[in-house]
Amino acid sequence: MYKAIWLTGKCFVYTGNAGKLFATVCVSKSTARYEETNAMLQFAQKIARGVRGRVIAHTVAYAAECARLDEEAAVLADVLGLSLSGLASGDVQLDMESGDDLLKLRDALAEGERLRVEAGELGERATRSTRVRELFL
Repeated sequence: MYKAIWLTGKCFVYTGNAGKLFATVCVSKSTARYEETNAMLQFAQKIARGVRGRVIAHTVAYAAECARLDEEAAVLADVLGLSLSGLASGDVQLDMESGDDLLKLRDALAEGERLRVEAGELGERATRSTRVRELFL
């Protein structure tokens, strides 16, 4: 309650009246982040009781996003004169003289790797869920 009063007081100082609260709650489908996601959903449930608004769903098209990142990495590798064959984000060595293109290449590779792992976890979870439904429901 104290934080709510404090926040309202701060809004009053700057606006001259009560302010509006906009909450963005970020969650992950990753099984490795279950505890954090669960805590955020419980927090969202608590603030939703006192806040009127709408939920905006954000979905990730894994195949399209991975294809975009692959294309970005291919363009950057071509600019840098590197071959993408077998190249992983961990293979890109950065130092103080590394250019922005090399950093962008490493980031594109890392994000693509992360999305592929996350998509694989979702696929496994969906397969297990289907098996459970077939066996027990």
